[in-house]
Amino acid sequence: MNARAWLTRLRQGTTRGWVDLPGTEHEGPLLDGPFLKQLEHLTLYVGRHGTTGFAGEHSSPRKASSVEFADYRDYRPGDDFRLIDWNVYARLGELTLRLTEATEATTLHLLLDCSGSMAWGLPSKFRVMQRLAAALGCVALARYDNVVLGVLHGERARVVPRLRGKNHTGRLLSVLDGLRPEGIVDLGAATTSYCAAPRKGLAVLISDLLAPTGTAEAVAALRRAGLTPTVIQVLAREESVPTIEGPFDLVDCETGAVLTTAINGEALRAYGERFAAWTAELQTACAAQRASFIRVFTDQRIDEAVFGELRGKVVY
Repeated sequence: MNARAWLTRLRQGTTRGWVDLPGTEHEGPLLDGPFLKQLEHLTLYVGRHGTTGFAGEHSSPRKASSVEFADYRDYRPGDDFRLIDWNVYARLGELTLRLTEATEATTLHLLLDCSGSMAWGLPSKFRVMQRLAAALGCVALARYDNVVLGVLHGERARVVPRLRGKNHTGRLLSVLDGLRPEGIVDLGAATTSYCAAPRKGLAVLISDLLAPTGTAEAVAALRRAGLTPTVIQVLAREESVPTIEGPFDLVDCETGAVLTTAINGEALRAYGERFAAWTAELQTACAAQRASFIRVFTDQRIDEAVFGELRGKVVY
């Protein structure tokens, strides 16, 4: 992206608090049909304690009636006669129950940063976040897991009621497509607000994390609430390795504050060092709460991100 275009897009955010990127409203559907078909082969990656207790497709430490064999145990008075393995009785003369593995549902909590800085990039970070959330949500719904959206604005989280089942796919995509980036988000306070109600399952926070503080607090709040947290950072490539040089008026797309500065090779080197240190801080904060940290760039294809960076950490 050339410097002039970058500056123009920043300045467009001064009147409404967010950057109005050309084409953002016409970037096509969140997910296309062929990719939706691919998602049907994926499952959320959850631990043994990430399930809700309701019927679903994730293995449970409990035993129940299903087709997946788990173990044997001796018959006790009151047990269901239908679970007796009569082949064992015929051979050994002992009443033994054939136990099978239960399957349970989990809840996917998608916490979405809807601040003005997410509008940056082409495609915008916001659009990439919407697509990632849509992909993960569709994986969950296809497996009869629950999906709850936490829309983060300011210091609060607006909660979209629970969705479950493939018949809610259209509703999920409609809600996500209707979101807009605006203003400032305090990640720590907004996430803590979301965790005020009892929560269980897998939590995925999607954000550019471009805030002075709040990331460590947000991840800690998710872990305290009993959730299994994952942080997906979405950045435009030029935010990690900028190439612009010259005098600029840098406009904060969330507050409208203007910083007049000159960018040269020395400034870019210093930026690179700060960026590397910041990345290390984010990774340390996530590791301290046993949370996965994943970075996705806006120039990546959505299928490459889901089947690449997210596979083995959020889905499998």
